Amino acid sequence: MTNSRYSNRTLLSFSLLQALLMLTTTVALANDLPLWKIIEDQALELTGGPREHKLNEALTEAKQFNQPDGYPQSECLFELGVYFTDIGKTAQAEKYFFEAADLKNAALHNSIFGLEAKEDKSTHSPIVFLPAYGDAKAEHQGKVHDLANCLSWLGRAYTAEKKYEEAEDVFKKALALLDTSQDPDHESILLPETLLRAAKVQRLLNHLNEAKKMEEKACFILHNRHALDR
Repeated sequence: MTNSRYSNRTLLSFSLLQALLMLTTTVALANDLPLWKIIEDQALELTGGPREHKLNEALTEAKQFNQPDGYPQSECLFELGVYFTDIGKTAQAEKYFFEAADLKNAALHNSIFGLEAKEDKSTHSPIVFLPAYGDAKAEHQGKVHDLANCLSWLGRAYTAEKKYEEAEDVFKKALALLDTSQDPDHESILLPETLLRAAKVQRLLNHLNEAKKMEEKACFILHNRHALDR
């Protein structure tokens, strides 16, 4: 009787999971999402090995999507990095974050998606912006934040592996991007978190004055954010 009850529970859980994945797919299709994004969304509803398998499936599909800025691949690589961070496999996380950051950096500096670009010079056709953005400036700022976030996660992986010099370098790059960001919402969330993680590395390197400056700046931003939230 006990075995039957557990068997029924497992079957019910599996059925619910199938229904959830089907619902996610139906909603995604209704919104005209690309297949790689549908698969990635399904992956994020899973855990463990099934999540890793689905993310790799999404990555395979993303590579065929051939979007000019490489966003699909970099997004899937980033999510794989987060997955391996969550399960404590920082060497694999580092690999995926590094590859994602490389693609995101190339996308940010691609002249087609630059602030001054009005058309694709090779075809003289209007630029088609990503769905989340309405113009070149907004898309540029989104890509700045996206790269900074990826570098921040790469810095976390380096720190966990005790690669402090590498962590210091990528945190500095992330902070340079965030300090020039014009989006206060992004700055008030990602910037202080990145400052505190960078400060931790500076302390591990015995750069105490630099660490203190970063911590004070993070506290200032957080204090202002809490004041605005009241």
